[in-house]
Amino acid sequence: MLTSDQAAKLRASQERFGTQRRALMRQQMERRRALEDQMQPGVAANADSVKKLMDGNQAARAQMFKLEQDEDREMSGYLNPVQRARYQQMREQLMRRVTEMRAQRRGQMGPGRRGGEPGMRPRRQRPRQRPI
Repeated sequence: MLTSDQAAKLRASQERFGTQRRALMRQQMERRRALEDQMQPGVAANADSVKKLMDGNQAARAQMFKLEQDEDREMSGYLNPVQRARYQQMREQLMRRVTEMRAQRRGQMGPGRRGGEPGMRPRRQRPRQRPI
């Protein structure tokens, strides 16, 4: 159980780090989509663009790891190790549940699925462009 002071500090940490995490995740999603566009069968991919996207993905993974380290370091200032471990477990469970719910929602999308494969999201129709 958290004290009211710990709860307030945790909320502040979640808000600050959550904002940064969401921005990184949004950028990662945009790079993944751009990479998917580059790697379409029958379309010649631009090697420079693919390299920049792949390098960006690698840098984003490093940024996300550092963000998690920074968040854990901050929380260690007001949560004890058991509380931090519980928080991380709860967060992992929530993320797994969100992933499961998204997979279920994609699986129920109907005949517009890419290749008719269960669990695959349909391709979004976007104008064809070569990023970066």
